Amino acid sequence: MMLFGCGNSQTESAPATAANEQEPAVAEETNSLEETSANQEEQDVNENTSNEEEPYEAPVSSMIDWEIFAAQENTEDICLAISNETTSVQSVLYEGGFYAYREGDRIAIPIRDSIFQINYYISDINGSRVGEPKCIYKSNEQNDLKYVEIEIGSEPAYYIDIYGSQNITYCVSTVAQTE
Repeated sequence: MMLFGCGNSQTESAPATAANEQEPAVAEETNSLEETSANQEEQDVNENTSNEEEPYEAPVSSMIDWEIFAAQENTEDICLAISNETTSVQSVLYEGGFYAYREGDRIAIPIRDSIFQINYYISDINGSRVGEPKCIYKSNEQNDLKYVEIEIGSEPAYYIDIYGSQNITYCVSTVAQTE
């Protein structure tokens, strides 16, 4: 076994000097990284702050005029046209079904050559018919109409029956939960 010792102070100081020379470079690099990170965080905070301060501008509505929308002249399909100017939403339902009414909705049935009569009736909260069905369109009496608009009141549900080449029923509920 061999043991070497060195009592020379120059030898000891040389490695220490080399280490000391490297430490500032490492320290400078670490400081540079910390500054870059701090600058990026500050920039992110500034960007987020500036976005929060600007008012949000909603897109301009592209709703179709009610008369054109209610007539749905681009199709011969039997449908229900629903428009709500408050929410800027227009939708068309085909093939019957259920619709949850929202305040401000306007509902129309576009008139087609294949439709000969449209009736509706009101139902109570249990789904039972209240009163007799009311006729709102007959083809032999009202040939010049492009659509029939139905007024929805405060009754729980309105069933719309469309008779023609195919019979279709829609249910419009005023009590159904909507999102």
